[in-house]
Amino acid sequence: MGDKRALQLHGRSAIVVVAGPATAHGESQRGIKTPCGSVVFANLKPQARRALLEEAAGISGLHTRRHEAELRLKAAETNLERLDDIGRELETALNRLRREARQAEKYKKISAEIRALQSALLYVRWNDARLAAETAAEELRAADRAVAETTTAAAAAQTAALAAQEALKPGREEDAVASARLHRASLE
Repeated sequence: MGDKRALQLHGRSAIVVVAGPATAHGESQRGIKTPCGSVVFANLKPQARRALLEEAAGISGLHTRRHEAELRLKAAETNLERLDDIGRELETALNRLRREARQAEKYKKISAEIRALQSALLYVRWNDARLAAETAAEELRAADRAVAETTTAAAAAQTAALAAQEALKPGREEDAVASARLHRASLE
């Protein structure tokens, strides 16, 4: 048949490629001798010949598997890029949350200080009001004593005035009698 070439597969001869003499049209006859002994001649286009050889060599599915592996690799790369983006977004969110936590902690401290100051202010106001109430109560007691003393003095003065009026009654009667005599005497 002409030129023969053996293709090795894992160290053993798997197939034999046979090139035959040229035909009347100038085409050489080519074929593949398989392990079972048959020869397949192929005046085939390069792609078809390649597919035949790959199938004979047992590697026909490799292109499909390689393509699928490339697609999986590309998908994994896309996922990694997405994970990087998500990681950056999470880092940004974490920084924002840390900042907000610091602000919340400051707010809590300031709120506690404000409550403490308000409590102190309310105590001072309460204490001032208590002292003012005590002062007012003392002034009220002093005013009550002054009123009682004045009332006692007024009652004593009233009693003295009544006693003085009673003491003046005989003098008035004498004066009225003397005035009436004088008037009679002047009329006469």
